[in-house]
Amino acid sequence: MIKHSSWTPSASSNTLKKRSDTLHTIRSFFYNRNIYEVETPLLSQYSVTDPHIDSISSKLYQATYFLQTSPEFFMKRLLASNSDSIFQICKAFRHEQSSPTHSAEFTMLEWYHIGIDYHALMSEVEALITPLLSQSIDVKKYSYQSIFFTYCQLNPLNCSIQQLEQFVVNNISEVQQAENFSRDDWLDLIMALFIQKNMPDNQLIFIFDYPASQASLAQLSSINPLVAERFECFFNGIELANGFQELQNAEIQQERFKENQNTRQHNKQPAMDIDIHFLQALQHGLPFCSGVALGIDRLMMIILNKHNIEECMSFSDI
Repeated sequence: MIKHSSWTPSASSNTLKKRSDTLHTIRSFFYNRNIYEVETPLLSQYSVTDPHIDSISSKLYQATYFLQTSPEFFMKRLLASNSDSIFQICKAFRHEQSSPTHSAEFTMLEWYHIGIDYHALMSEVEALITPLLSQSIDVKKYSYQSIFFTYCQLNPLNCSIQQLEQFVVNNISEVQQAENFSRDDWLDLIMALFIQKNMPDNQLIFIFDYPASQASLAQLSSINPLVAERFECFFNGIELANGFQELQNAEIQQERFKENQNTRQHNKQPAMDIDIHFLQALQHGLPFCSGVALGIDRLMMIILNKHNIEECMSFSDI
């Protein structure tokens, strides 16, 4: 926790000015590419079913509403209604423990570019981020399969749960107990506590083609059905962005949501209804597009060489 007087901002005036300049630069980046800015609701009767994301809820007019974990569903509804490529800078909310890189309320940049695939979107993310960083940086791109082999000598697409567990036992001392872990739980743990921790400094690293079981809202590859057309972007081991070649099939997406609900029930997590308006938008027709969400506060940490997200936010006493 950053110590400051009870009423004062958690970020310095210089930090807030730099944040303002960065937001101006980001908006100019999109305006110059004819990607226009939108606003969507922060409150909704629906939220995500993803078992790895917990939403913040509130009672309003005798109904339960959720603060949005991302503007994704609303933005895709705009895309399905024949909008052009769009971006949004907004607050997002997740019921998670605060940490040096996470706050329950944070600022998210999300955009959807019609007519390009996820590899082209990775290049667009690179074009946005690299000029914002003062130092010269290298950019590396690895498939999920290749980075696991490079760092762990494991093939994440076909190695056994026992092999993953043994790797953790041998290499990650922070893990004391991991009962009932799924295969993806082990993979996520190795990614977060080993691969990310060992990423070199001053490299912008893209990891793409995640396992099909981690597709979320991404399409599966037509070349290799074992992988999803999804990528994440990291700098100094910090996850900055998560992007998809967007799934357009409403029936497949509904089945994934149902699988999420089953997992939540098995984990004894709060039940989450499926957003029927989002599925109706997919049924109407989502254009071929790729989309990505990027954490502004984490980006500011990197730009300003800060070590706690609170130092990049105007106030952190939520």
